[in-house]
Amino acid sequence: MTDPEALRQEILSRLSTVIDPETGADVVRMRLVEDLTVDEEGTVRYTFRPSSPICPIAVPLALAIRDAVAKVEGVTRQEITVAGYVRAGELTAMLRELEESRTPRVIAVCRSQCTTDPKVDVGEGELRAGYGLVGDAHASLSEREVSLLAVESIRRANRKYGIAAVPGSFAENLTTEGLDLLSLRVGDRLRVGEALLEVVQIGKPPEAAHTYNFQGVSVLPREGVFCRVLEGGRVTRGDPIRVLPREER
Repeated sequence: MTDPEALRQEILSRLSTVIDPETGADVVRMRLVEDLTVDEEGTVRYTFRPSSPICPIAVPLALAIRDAVAKVEGVTRQEITVAGYVRAGELTAMLRELEESRTPRVIAVCRSQCTTDPKVDVGEGELRAGYGLVGDAHASLSEREVSLLAVESIRRANRKYGIAAVPGSFAENLTTEGLDLLSLRVGDRLRVGEALLEVVQIGKPPEAAHTYNFQGVSVLPREGVFCRVLEGGRVTRGDPIRVLPREER
């Protein structure tokens, strides 16, 4: 699980790079971000207070702050409240709408040298058509060339079993966020970064072999999705994921 205080300090460090162009000072020094809290699930809550009620750059500055926080690894969600601004309610609603409509994305690219080992997030990699993730022990072993698991599933397992799994702990190649993997069907196609994947299996039957569990817990057979690579390409942490409409397949 996330260390809230460590993540909070990392966020403050990142925010210190966001500069108010009118003053030349960073938003932390100007105290434009108040009441910053982080929970164990990576949800960040804070108040944005512009330098004046009629600040002409309140909107772009709020977006710059939001973007800076979103780039910090471990942040899963932001709850932003705007205060002390004439259009505070409108800006707060806009920021919340942006958060709710976030594009599903890759948050980790994981591989291992041995099928019995947990995978490690390497940040990026090459997906090769008809093969899988280059450098991963599971590549080319079957038509299940690439495995996907939602970070939401990892968080549920952490809460239920009291463990501290992270992306890769359950041996998935791509950890996703914001995509309901279990709503997918065999034959669905996903554009992931430069690559095109096709779903070939949802989970695994109970009798199927699964070579890895994390602290006695196995999630991939129940909540994972397995794909083959139709078109290869680079995949990187942060890449968007798009489920293709049937007319585009």
